[in-house]
Amino acid sequence: MIFRKVLTILSLHFICLLILVLALGFLSAFLDYRARDLKQIAAQKEEQLQSARFQSFKTDIALLNNTLEKLQDFSQKQILFSVFLGKFLPLVPSDLGLKVLSFRLSSKAPSKEVFADIRLDGMIGSRENLYEFKKLLERQSDFQDIYFSPSSWSKARYPEFSLNLSFIPSNKQ
Repeated sequence: MIFRKVLTILSLHFICLLILVLALGFLSAFLDYRARDLKQIAAQKEEQLQSARFQSFKTDIALLNNTLEKLQDFSQKQILFSVFLGKFLPLVPSDLGLKVLSFRLSSKAPSKEVFADIRLDGMIGSRENLYEFKKLLERQSDFQDIYFSPSSWSKARYPEFSLNLSFIPSNKQ
C-alpha cells in the first residue's frame, strides 16, 4: 500500500514533470519562432532604411552633378568683362561721361548662345557726337541690338542718353 502511494505520487510527479517539459518546449518553440519573425522584420526595415538612404544619396548626387555641369557650362561659355571693355573703350568719345554701366550675361534659348546685355547711361558733348558714337558701334560686329532711348536725342548740347545693346564677342578670349 505504501508502495502504491509512492507509485501514485511518483506518477503524479512524472506527469507534472512531463506537462512542464511539454509546456516549456512549446514556450521555447513559440519564442524561437517569434524571435526569428522579429529578426526578419528588423532585417526588412533595415533594408528599407538603407534603400531610402541610397535613394536620398542618389538624388543628392544627381543634383550635385547637375550643378557641376551648369558651372562647367557657364565657365566654358562665359564672357569676360575685360573682353567687353577691351572692345568698347577704344570706341568711346573723349566727351562721353558714363553714369551707369550694367553688364549681365544671358543666353538665347534655342542656340544657348551666351551674350551680355549691356546698359549704359551717361552724357555726351553733342547730339552729333552721340550719332557718330551710334554709327561707330553699329559698324562693330560684336555689338548688336543697339538701341538709344528716344529721349537721348532731345537735346542738341550735352544730351543725356540711355543705351541698350548686346555684346556677342566674335572670338572669345
